[in-house]
Amino acid sequence: MENFYGEQPLAGVSFSMYRVAEVSASGWWYTLLPDYEKSGADVNNLATAKDGRVAAETLTAWVQSQKLSPDARQSTDSKGTASASRLPTGLYLVVGERTKIGDSVYTCAPSLVAIPEWSAESYGWNYAVTIEPKNTPGGTISDNPGNIPDKPNQPDQTNKKPTPSDSTTKTDKNLPNTGVLQWPIPTLAGIGVVCMLLGWWLRRKRG
Repeated sequence: MENFYGEQPLAGVSFSMYRVAEVSASGWWYTLLPDYEKSGADVNNLATAKDGRVAAETLTAWVQSQKLSPDARQSTDSKGTASASRLPTGLYLVVGERTKIGDSVYTCAPSLVAIPEWSAESYGWNYAVTIEPKNTPGGTISDNPGNIPDKPNQPDQTNKKPTPSDSTTKTDKNLPNTGVLQWPIPTLAGIGVVCMLLGWWLRRKRG
């Protein structure tokens, strides 16, 4: 495991590893273990990063609610690294604790790690898996195991910037953008026509 935020190693971070599923002989199918069967997590349809994130967060919530014990636990050293050996094959939920280092609190997103994992480079199964947790600064220290991201506060509606649909001021359909009423326009046009006809008639009479 290599635990960093940018170039900064995060030391003293405790990670818990839960073996949540066993892997088939082909290596492509997982079956949730009895303790996790009712978690509601889908561990076989992980086509996108979002799928993996949702499954990991679902399993983390289940671990918390059932107070399950991890199969292994390791803390990172001064270089931000940690290792675990002799872990049986399967799918693991890896959960890092929130840790305060200096003035910052770091939250590690839970993740799913397969042992072994498929390596496209060697075109074979890799049993020496390296994990690089995703860390985010901010938040507060929690006593609960695991770190599902906090639900963001709902925005204060009193500070909401008004939009055209939110505005209580309605524009009258008879008011153009200039703010001048439209009803005098036909009247003035009619008066202009009358004046032109009158002028033409006077000129003809004099002639």
